[in-house]
Amino acid sequence: MWKELLENVRMCAPRIHCITNYVSMNDCANILLACGASPIMAMDEAETAQITAACDGLTINIGTLSRTVIPAMLSSGRRANELGIPVVLDPVGAGASEFRTSSALLLLQEIRFTAIRGNASELRALAAALRDADEQYAPSAALQDADGQYAPSVALRDADEQYAPSVALQDADELCTHIPARPESDGGDVCAASGQSDLKAGENNACGMARAGHSSGVDVGASDRVTEENLDQWIAFVKDFSKRTKAVVALTGAIDIVADAHSAYIIRSGHPMMSRVTGTGCQLSVLMAAFLAANGFKDSRDNAASGSADDMRADTVAKCAEGMRADAVVKCAEGMRADAAMGCAEGMRADAAMECAEGMRTDAAMEYADDMRDAALSGHSKNLQAVAAAVCAMGLCGKNAQKRLTALDGNATYRNYLIDAVYYLTPDDLELEANCAIRQIDEAAGCK
Repeated sequence: MWKELLENVRMCAPRIHCITNYVSMNDCANILLACGASPIMAMDEAETAQITAACDGLTINIGTLSRTVIPAMLSSGRRANELGIPVVLDPVGAGASEFRTSSALLLLQEIRFTAIRGNASELRALAAALRDADEQYAPSAALQDADGQYAPSVALRDADEQYAPSVALQDADELCTHIPARPESDGGDVCAASGQSDLKAGENNACGMARAGHSSGVDVGASDRVTEENLDQWIAFVKDFSKRTKAVVALTGAIDIVADAHSAYIIRSGHPMMSRVTGTGCQLSVLMAAFLAANGFKDSRDNAASGSADDMRADTVAKCAEGMRADAVVKCAEGMRADAAMGCAEGMRADAAMECAEGMRTDAAMEYADDMRDAALSGHSKNLQAVAAAVCAMGLCGKNAQKRLTALDGNATYRNYLIDAVYYLTPDDLELEANCAIRQIDEAAGCK
């Protein structure tokens, strides 16, 4: 499977519009070229929508966020949605400031994202703020004026008027039941005592910022590390966040989790050296856009099968019942005599048909439900597999780059080797060496 996904990127050479940060922009462009895609960088609102329309994928990265770039992000994102172009969000440093978190929430409200990638601290902060937004804060109203334009003076208003950051960014444990509890921590850096970080791609994005609250700027907080011990909790969190945002979510770190509402890929790859190069997470986000664009991206929310089969509404069941042919009803009513069954089929009113469909676990109804579930899963699974393939590729290249280092090579050399590793990565190598396991997610039983 992984082999074909990389082959498609090389064959299709998708053009990716990157609205990204200035720190990692050059590396993002080069890693796209290395994988076989074509980058284009445009940041001004005067042209971003038009540029997006000429591309196959879009990445929005808030690493060097400013008031002037947000309208460009919104313009491109909306245009991508109109044209069915995949959009990836990289919420760099979410939780580090009110402005940054509010802007990320606005983007989530106004744009349908195909995938969201971040480290554990960024996603935790965004999930907490998103849940709080549902209860008491509407960022799209707070960040826009009456004409629908971005109004920074409104966005940064005093909290007493309409936004209380201390509430929106409060500990996610109080807001989201599936966010893993933080262990006791002295607040120091990860593995500070040994001087060695266990972080990797996605844990060190571009543009450093002061620590604020639970966020460690753009780096993952020490208490937010994904470990073997808390892995199931983090999988549940990513699944919930995916269900809430209707996007594939990639939580990247020492252990990567890529999930939608139904399945999760657990990826163990990469190398700690990846945390010594700024922007490796940003590079991964643009790779994700390339893989999505080249591998049959499907906006499942625009597809009739996008609704979770587990959440089928009554009208869907009714449609099933109303469309059943007489022979299906006969099969449904196994114990009824043929004449009674035919009478039922001919004379049942719509409400009686629905009651029949809901109350009798017929083979026909179950088969229909299975078909709906398969359709829903297939729409999301293409996106899920594409994102997982990009994460596997980046991690594998991180390992391969480290193998080339000599005793005198440092992070600058490693940066170049990482891009080279993507350039020389073969589909066969990705197929054979991707260290990835999948878990199906059951609503009642959790992960299995």
